[in-house]
Parts: sequence; C-alpha cells; structure tokens
Amino acid sequence: MSTFTNLHPTKSNTMDLSLEYFLRKGHPSFSAKNNSETSFRTIFYHKRAVIFEEGLSLNAAYLIESGFCKISKMSSNGKYQIIQILKPKTLLGMRSIINNEPTNLKAEALTDLKACLIPKVHLFYKLQNDIDFSNSIVKILAQYIKEADDKIVSLGNEKLEERLAAFLLYFHNEFHDFLKNSYSLSLKREEIANYIGVATESMIRMLKCFEIKGFISLEGREIKIKNRAALEQLAKGLT
Repeated sequence: MSTFTNLHPTKSNTMDLSLEYFLRKGHPSFSAKNNSETSFRTIFYHKRAVIFEEGLSLNAAYLIESGFCKISKMSSNGKYQIIQILKPKTLLGMRSIINNEPTNLKAEALTDLKACLIPKVHLFYKLQNDIDFSNSIVKILAQYIKEADDKIVSLGNEKLEERLAAFLLYFHNEFHDFLKNSYSLSLKREEIANYIGVATESMIRMLKCFEIKGFISLEGREIKIKNRAALEQLAKGLT
C-alpha cells in the first residue's frame, strides 16, 4: 500500500489561517501598518521566483495567501529533491523560526504567488498565548516527521505504478478546491518524477500506460482523473 497518500497534514490537523486571523488574535502592539520589522508585509512573487534559499535566516514566516509553493532540498549529488507542494493558507518557514536556525530547504513559487510576512516576535507571542494555534503547529510539525518516515519507506519498497497512482490521488484530494478534476500546477514532468523518486522517462511511460488503460487523460501538462477507483486499487497494491 502506498504511503504517498499520507504525505501532508490532513485538514483536521490544520487551521484556517489568514491575515485576518493573525490581526484578530495577535499581539496588541502589532497592526498591518507598523514599522518594517514588526508589520505584516505582503509580497508578490512571479511564477518560478525563489522565495528563499537554503541557509537563510528568517525574521518572519510566510503565510501563503494565493498561489502554490515548491519546497526542495539539495542532495549530495547537487540536485534538488522536491519535498512538498504548499497551497494557500499554509505557513512557510515555521520550523526554522521555532528552532532559531537557518532554513535547510529552498522555497520557490510554482505559480504567481502572494504571501504575507508574519513577524517572528508575533509568531512566538501566538505560540505562548493562543493554545489552538500552538496545538495546530505541534500537530503539523509532528505530521511532517511522519511524512518523512512514510516517504523513505515508499521510495524503498513501492512500485512505480503505486507511487504515481497515489501521487495523482493525493493531489486531487489535497488541491480539489483549486484543481477541480484535473491536476495542473505548472509542475513539469521531471518535477513529478522527482517528487515520487523515479526516472522521468519511466514516469512518462507510466502516465501513458495509465491513459491507455483509461485511468487518466492527458492534455498538455494537465492530467485528468477518469477512473478514480482503479487508481485507488493500484495505490493500495491490489492490482
């Protein structure tokens, strides 16, 4: 059974984060119009723009308000491995801020992206004074650890078709509100292959095989799920 279906926090483990949430329940000295070090600043990134590189010290977390973000890490061979794809209302950079250490990941905008910078001091205030926020962050960080464990097992033990089926189902489930019945997040074919840990050529052949079997349809970069039940069986290793 593929573990790729468990690679991200479930909706029950996350909060409905927005700038309004932070302003409503935040530190009394903060507002959207304070000085540059303590204010909530909105930044716009063009598609494929780098948000931050590995080794950067952060003074604020990034609250993604619109668009999608790719998180990756450089491996020993000098190539980047995709770790996560983040969607709106996700906090980026929290682990580095909590640990007070430079980032060990690279963040890049997959699409045009709008983010709000939430100052570090404000985040620590919320961690100390908002139990719901604290519990949510603990659950998310714990889930990230589980995801890493699951992905290691998946990369070592699961077949290509199981990983790819689970990946397509995961994206349909996680990004359904944004993607409807298709998958198209400006990920290149080689990025999909990178995410699930297989050769690009092998992944492309498997996509074509899925299309021939009627599981999906391919239109440019867009992938539409046509037979969800078949993909679910495949992801569970039952075919």
